Amino acid sequence: MYYAHIRNNTLLDITEVKYLNEDILNLDVTEEIYNAFLIEPRKFIYDVETNSIIENPNYEAERAAKKEEQIKMLKMTRGDLFEYTIMSKGLDEADIRALIEKEETLDAVTKKLYLNRLDNALYFYRGHPAVDFIGSKLGLTKEELDALFEEKNAVE
Repeated sequence: MYYAHIRNNTLLDITEVKYLNEDILNLDVTEEIYNAFLIEPRKFIYDVETNSIIENPNYEAERAAKKEEQIKMLKMTRGDLFEYTIMSKGLDEADIRALIEKEETLDAVTKKLYLNRLDNALYFYRGHPAVDFIGSKLGLTKEELDALFEEKNAVE
């Protein structure tokens, strides 16, 4: 027998033990749900209307949003970034600077901010708009940029 433990309409866990705490609801669940919960606990929620454990209908969207937030925090050193641009596109820091300076779609403040980032950042974070801009000028898709930052962070 397996029990889902619910407090304040929130699934806490699923175990083989029935809790004796009065403020916790013990709900019988199948072995199939128990085993699936062990693999991906965040995939399941307590449904108040049916008084049962169900798969979270928003699970994939929540998981994708969490991954997106994690990707935004990935970083790359100046050396790694310019080594990549030189090796893959033949462009060095001065070439990237010229791309920013010549860009007509950027307003003066944004140009200054991007140039400041280019000149002074020790690290380039994936979530910074300047990285998206540089990536687009290099012909990289969002997915390619994400993969580049993921690869650099996996190595470190």
